[in-house]
Amino acid sequence: MARNQRRNRIATDAGVQNPKRKGNDEDATSATAKPKRHRWKIAALLAIIFFAVLATLLVRQFQLFQFATLAHSARETQDWDQVAAVTNLWLDRDPESSMAILYAAEAAQHRGSFEQAATLYSRIPATAPAATHAKVQQALLHLGPLNRPVIGEATLEQATRINPQSIEAQRELLRHYGITAQRAKAFTQAREAIENGSDSPATYIYLISLDSIVFSNGKDTNARWLQSGKNNERFEVAMLINDARAVGLGESSDALVDTNQRRAELAQQEATLLAALEKYPENLELLAILLNTYSDRGDIERVTQLLSQVPASAANDARFFRYKGWLHRMRDEFAAAEEAFRQAIAKDPYDWKSQTQLAEVLRLQNRTDDAEIALKTASIGTQLRKSILGLSNIETVPMNVLEQLHRYAVTMGDDTVANQLAIRMDQIRNSATATTPNAE
Repeated sequence: MARNQRRNRIATDAGVQNPKRKGNDEDATSATAKPKRHRWKIAALLAIIFFAVLATLLVRQFQLFQFATLAHSARETQDWDQVAAVTNLWLDRDPESSMAILYAAEAAQHRGSFEQAATLYSRIPATAPAATHAKVQQALLHLGPLNRPVIGEATLEQATRINPQSIEAQRELLRHYGITAQRAKAFTQAREAIENGSDSPATYIYLISLDSIVFSNGKDTNARWLQSGKNNERFEVAMLINDARAVGLGESSDALVDTNQRRAELAQQEATLLAALEKYPENLELLAILLNTYSDRGDIERVTQLLSQVPASAANDARFFRYKGWLHRMRDEFAAAEEAFRQAIAKDPYDWKSQTQLAEVLRLQNRTDDAEIALKTASIGTQLRKSILGLSNIETVPMNVLEQLHRYAVTMGDDTVANQLAIRMDQIRNSATATTPNAE
């Protein structure tokens, strides 16, 4: 009986224990399921957030695409009011968009808001593809309607530093140096453009025959820049130089103007240049043009006086060695004259005037063969000058003039210039061939 009681107790205990174990298993299963449900909810929430962000980005990109399309379309039709309206919305959504800033700047420029346009152009970062073009446009605004020529020049120089291979930037900077009579800078910039392949046909004229260029608007442009009140010497002198070149080369003459009126005009110019030299006694351009005037007249006294004023900064300027040679020639000091002319040619191989005068000195020393060589070289430069004076625009140089420029460079042994010009000429020929329709 005791044994039966123990069995019942064991059985009872077993009966009690089994339900408890079952309950514990169910709790464990439930506890495991809860984290899984939480993880699923978190994953679902993250997925919703991801797709919401993605949808937002896609909507934003679609809007920006629409703005770009609308702005480009309006720009193509030159509807600048529409371009301005669209770019305002575009920049609200993407203030750093270089293309939106560029379009907005163009719209402001065409609508006459020049200050706004210049500010917008300045916002385009130097790393943007449109940076160089933007800098050029900004510079042209400063050089044009805003009349801040010093800032304009600095901005063009910045553009060439951002992209030295930019033909647009090099062309505009060279033109500015030319019209402001900054001779040394023009030579340096022209050669730099040729060496890095950012040359245009006009580049070679600036390098090889700068003194042959006459800017039809040179006087008026410099007079306007003079009103800016900045760097007065540069713009005042450039104004006078441009005017003197134009009149001296016949640009201002008329077939009906008689000789006396012409002489009076030139005399007035001479007086104006002399007065400017009193004001700026070491200005190289004033000294050079007056030395040219008096050497042409054979005025030894005036040439001697002016040469005594030439500052040390002219040490690399070929013109003053040429005038020194002229003075020695007039004094029959042939050896000294030859040395001065050769120094001039060494500093500027394309100085055809020095070549011509060297030929004469060599002939006077009975060195006929050497004189013929110098004269032959000088004749290339002389003919080239005549051709350049006949151009209406140095940006569109005919092939025959480019061939003369190339021949001159080859004759002077300037391989860098000759080779790059040959490449540029081939490109122009190929471009002309490609655009010419085939004859049927």
